Amino acid sequence: MAVVAQPFSLSELGSLSFAQLINLSILTTYLLTVFGLFLYLLPALRPPKAAGDGWHVEGKDFNGQAWVWAVWTIVSFALTWTYMFKFLYHSYTTFNSSRAVASPHSFATVADWLVHTTLFLDAWETVSTGDLGWFWSLGVCGFTVAPWTAFLVLEGRRRAIPRLWAFLLLGQLCAISVATSLFFLAVSRHQRLPRRRILPASHLIAARIGTVLPTISVLLHPFLPSFSSLPPNAWAYNLALFHLLPFLPLLLPHPALDPYPGTPRHHESLYPIAPPYHALLLLRLLAEHRGALPAALWAHLNSHPARASIGWDVLCTAAAVLLWAGMERALGWRDIIASASGGVGGLAGSVFGRWEKAMSEREKREEKIGKGK
Repeated sequence: MAVVAQPFSLSELGSLSFAQLINLSILTTYLLTVFGLFLYLLPALRPPKAAGDGWHVEGKDFNGQAWVWAVWTIVSFALTWTYMFKFLYHSYTTFNSSRAVASPHSFATVADWLVHTTLFLDAWETVSTGDLGWFWSLGVCGFTVAPWTAFLVLEGRRRAIPRLWAFLLLGQLCAISVATSLFFLAVSRHQRLPRRRILPASHLIAARIGTVLPTISVLLHPFLPSFSSLPPNAWAYNLALFHLLPFLPLLLPHPALDPYPGTPRHHESLYPIAPPYHALLLLRLLAEHRGALPAALWAHLNSHPARASIGWDVLCTAAAVLLWAGMERALGWRDIIASASGGVGGLAGSVFGRWEKAMSEREKREEKIGKGK
């Protein structure tokens, strides 16, 4: 009597081909990496212990702000990954139903799906095609490659927050809104250092390369298919480029421990031309859809699980930036409305830039008071 294998039986793994095992391992590794990054970043969320070297100060308690960011991290994860899992299930069922005879759910069927599907590239093509899709995609990409990378580099260094590169990797693998909220949680528990490290020229150059070049890469992305001289897969190389370049300033060694009297005035120069481009795209969409644009954007967001995932990522990121602006009193409502046309990147650039300017002025006043004593 033949023995029928149970669905998802571990015994069937031995009968899978090498290609099936590799693709199954890639998806498993991806999910475990996301989970592992949360564990890896736990030490970065703890305040540093007080030290007598003049460079570290005692961290803050887990106060109300920290609780807000902890809750918003969970909310952002729930909203974005609900649709991430729906996208995976949608892709799997679409593949299985396209067969002449649908296969029973098993490791072999899942492995076949992964072998014959380019999940990441399919998702990117789904979310970035057309002006409505690019509006949502540009919101995430424009925010990540410019203002948030700059904020990670400069504010993370000033507060001696460790493992900064892991926040960016978590944002790319999990969701930018989740990583942003988690970094705000780390910021809320780390005091600014009373003395600052000088950012050497190499770090400033790396910061500009890690923000300006990927921003240009993002802005060129929708136009690449129109260049017939480029290879068909040029968009995939460009996609990899603006995902990898922002890591450059985060992976450099920490600067030398030299005192710096005030906040360097380089932050605003790290917010390039993404906000005006986003504003032009918004004007183009308004000309096409007029008063129906909000409904068109909402309908596009809900038209596919992958689009919903990135759309909610944009909305949760915007909400996180607004929350942070309100807590830090970094931007008035008039300024927020004026900068909103630049998308999440324009909003964050205004918030972070204004806040940095206020911090610089406060440090100058404190320095004068210190010299007067």
